[in-house]
Amino acid sequence: MAALVLAGCATVIGSPEQSVTVRTQCKQQVFQRRCLAANDKGSWSFVTPATLSIPRSSEPLALQCESGLLDGSLEPVSAQPSIETLGNIVLGGLLGLAVDVRNDRAFAYPSEINIELPLCKFL
Repeated sequence: MAALVLAGCATVIGSPEQSVTVRTQCKQQVFQRRCLAANDKGSWSFVTPATLSIPRSSEPLALQCESGLLDGSLEPVSAQPSIETLGNIVLGGLLGLAVDVRNDRAFAYPSEINIELPLCKFL
């Protein structure tokens, strides 16, 4: 019985979504660009700089942004174990960890992603 209660606590710490701020920049100067972010949970169109609420996932977050003459793209941003996972392990043990991994709450993307525009390489 106690194990079931503790397993329920594992998903209390942490949200199924997270905030991610995306900026497009050139030599540390921020520029507005149309972008698309996508993971296995969906896709989101936005103009940078922007803060998005993205569902957590163990899958990478793909970002593609317009950059003027050339379309810019970024290698997928990997999800890392989230800090909340440690608390969930303490509260729910291995069962709590298993629940978090299954519902993707054990993972998080970086809270800030800065994309250097491809044309900046030539400036």
